[in-house]
Amino acid sequence: CTPTKKAGDSCFLWYDWLESNFGDPEHFPDVGLQCVVFGNKSDDGIADFCAPRTQINGAVARQVVDGDAYYGTNTPILHLRTCGVATHFHDAWHGKPKGDRTVEPARMGRLLAPFYTYIYFADPAVNNFYKRLVRDVVRVDEPRVTCVSGKIVEWLGGNYVSVHARRNEFQFVEAKTGVSDAVRRTMPDSTSTVYVATDEKDATFFDELRAHHQVVLLSELLEAAQNVSRGLALRSGNWPSKSVLLALNRINGNELGFVDALIASQGTVFTGAWFSTYTGLINRWRGYGGF
Repeated sequence: CTPTKKAGDSCFLWYDWLESNFGDPEHFPDVGLQCVVFGNKSDDGIADFCAPRTQINGAVARQVVDGDAYYGTNTPILHLRTCGVATHFHDAWHGKPKGDRTVEPARMGRLLAPFYTYIYFADPAVNNFYKRLVRDVVRVDEPRVTCVSGKIVEWLGGNYVSVHARRNEFQFVEAKTGVSDAVRRTMPDSTSTVYVATDEKDATFFDELRAHHQVVLLSELLEAAQNVSRGLALRSGNWPSKSVLLALNRINGNELGFVDALIASQGTVFTGAWFSTYTGLINRWRGYGGF
């Protein structure tokens, strides 16, 4: 579906149904403060799984939620949010203080979040089943997106490192480390190209990196794609073919994040932003691809 209200295949009918049937915030496990356990509640691995991993919540062990008791065993439905915070309870949390946990569902059950860090199956076979289910079913299945991403990867030559530089609204400021330093520490000697997946609006932010490496940004590829579509000349430099740029120009704005992530997932080495669910998604795709 399309996440706009006026689209013929609008997602909002689905969103409304979810809110009507699962409007109780208790149906949305908090990925930072809870862990949902299915199976044997005395399993030896639960204590370690639910132990605090960071200082974000004051190193407090997460509350164990009995998944079987709460969600039931007869074809239960556990809604996992896809991403973002504007699809559910928007009126309730919009404009409220971030610290008001009763009205801010941003962290609750996000599918982009590493679900395997807050949902625990005591039976390893069941655990593997659901991980494989997500791997095989929750995927980008739009040929326009996957094909243009593959063409850009091909243009990059396959020998590049990739970085996710989360800059603007990222709440974890401690994770905003220098991109140049990260590349210096991880870049193989035989590689000179860096693909940066980023929401940074100021391209000069990467000037330090450009001084030593060829830097590729999706925003600059999009600018070239728009120029080609208008018959304008490209800036000097190495660019994908005209057909690839025209295909990129036809990508819906809502799909560009997938293009960025797919390209980043194919780097020989990838460096992400700690705490970022987008980095988590790229890392999962790399795992699925055998990196």
